[in-house]
Amino acid sequence: MKFFNSTKEPTEMDRVMENIAQTENEIRGRIYQLGEMFYQANKAKEKEEIDEKYYALIDLVNKLEYNRRGYYKNKLRLEGQMMCEHCGAVIPYGSMFCNVCGQRADGQTVAPAMGPAAAIPPMETPAQNMAPMGAAVEQPKPAADTEPAVHKCSQCGAVLGEGSLFCESCGAKVQ
Repeated sequence: MKFFNSTKEPTEMDRVMENIAQTENEIRGRIYQLGEMFYQANKAKEKEEIDEKYYALIDLVNKLEYNRRGYYKNKLRLEGQMMCEHCGAVIPYGSMFCNVCGQRADGQTVAPAMGPAAAIPPMETPAQNMAPMGAAVEQPKPAADTEPAVHKCSQCGAVLGEGSLFCESCGAKVQ
């Protein structure tokens, strides 16, 4: 019996992983090229006599590093995760704050708290919580006796991930 040779279409994850591999290979090749050129041109020169023509290649490697970081961010997004811009920790996608370092996940600096009112999140209007007219409203499920304990933020009430040091919603330190 013969089996048909079926080809599987690559997924977005396959394409992202291929982009990462290609970019890493090109970075390694450019770094090797940079090192070889730099060594050959400068092996007999003093430290202060470095030629400026190597800056273009260094700049290219820096751009490739930037692209690789973008590919990794895309890979994490496809996996439902993201990278904290401050500490580099992998955190759940959409987190406002890093649960490892407590900084804003988007890399912006956090303004220091001015007192107890500074940690209170903005109030939602009733319209934000209402389902559209005609939409089916999901009824809350009764709590089962076997459900694991849910830890919530003492400041904003958001559900905390296991092992979180900081709240992903408001950035408050977990106590």
